[in-house]
Amino acid sequence: FVVKGQQLGNTIGYPTANIEIPEVYKLTPKNGVYVVKATHQNNSYFGMLNIGNRPTVSGKDKTIEVHLFNFDLDIYGDSIKIEFLH
Repeated sequence: FVVKGQQLGNTIGYPTANIEIPEVYKLTPKNGVYVVKATHQNNSYFGMLNIGNRPTVSGKDKTIEVHLFNFDLDIYGDSIKIEFLH
């Protein structure tokens, strides 16, 4: 589900949805940047997803965040489905 992050992406025009996965379901690819397709309420969007600690903003903790193209809805607390394409 989508949780609030530091909202740094909003300040540079690239908002991201920060993804939190409950531990019981946690199985994630290795750190990196991926091309993804996200589905939210039966609508699909393409985007770029990052898994890692965000060293450019002094990040220490591993995060999962996705920037969806042509998307500007408030989805905090919503579930989204992510498909890794590349």
